[in-house]
Amino acid sequence: MTLPVVSSFLREVAWTRYRNLSSSSNYEKYRKMRNRVKAAIEEDKANYQLQLVKSFRGNPKRFYGYVRSMQTVKTRVSSLQKADGTKTTTDEQTAEVLSAHFQDAFVKETDTHSMTSDPATEDMTSLQMEFNEELVLKKLQRLKPDKS
Repeated sequence: MTLPVVSSFLREVAWTRYRNLSSSSNYEKYRKMRNRVKAAIEEDKANYQLQLVKSFRGNPKRFYGYVRSMQTVKTRVSSLQKADGTKTTTDEQTAEVLSAHFQDAFVKETDTHSMTSDPATEDMTSLQMEFNEELVLKKLQRLKPDKS
């Protein structure tokens, strides 16, 4: 067991002792142990982060995985006020309100092809690309297997 784990156990023992026999000396022992555990955990975390930074060049996935784990993400969309003044209660209702708002706020583009005056742009739209099996195989072989 590592120091923070052992210390955490001793902290729990000190807390239990204080809860069973409430005295200022038991509380003082608990408080000192709690502070030691907190300091040990913070030191352990700082050491881990330092090692992570040192290994960044060799293992960027580990670093970015740690950064992602530290982020807080809301999994639920907050409720919005509908046109009738009531609030949305489901994600679907919220999506409908947002959809209606964006449909009102943004203009639908008309046929942009008729507005184009640059002949070079018109020629680009009619270009077709050709692929052969050899080119595709060559590109596939260059893909890195550990990348998504």
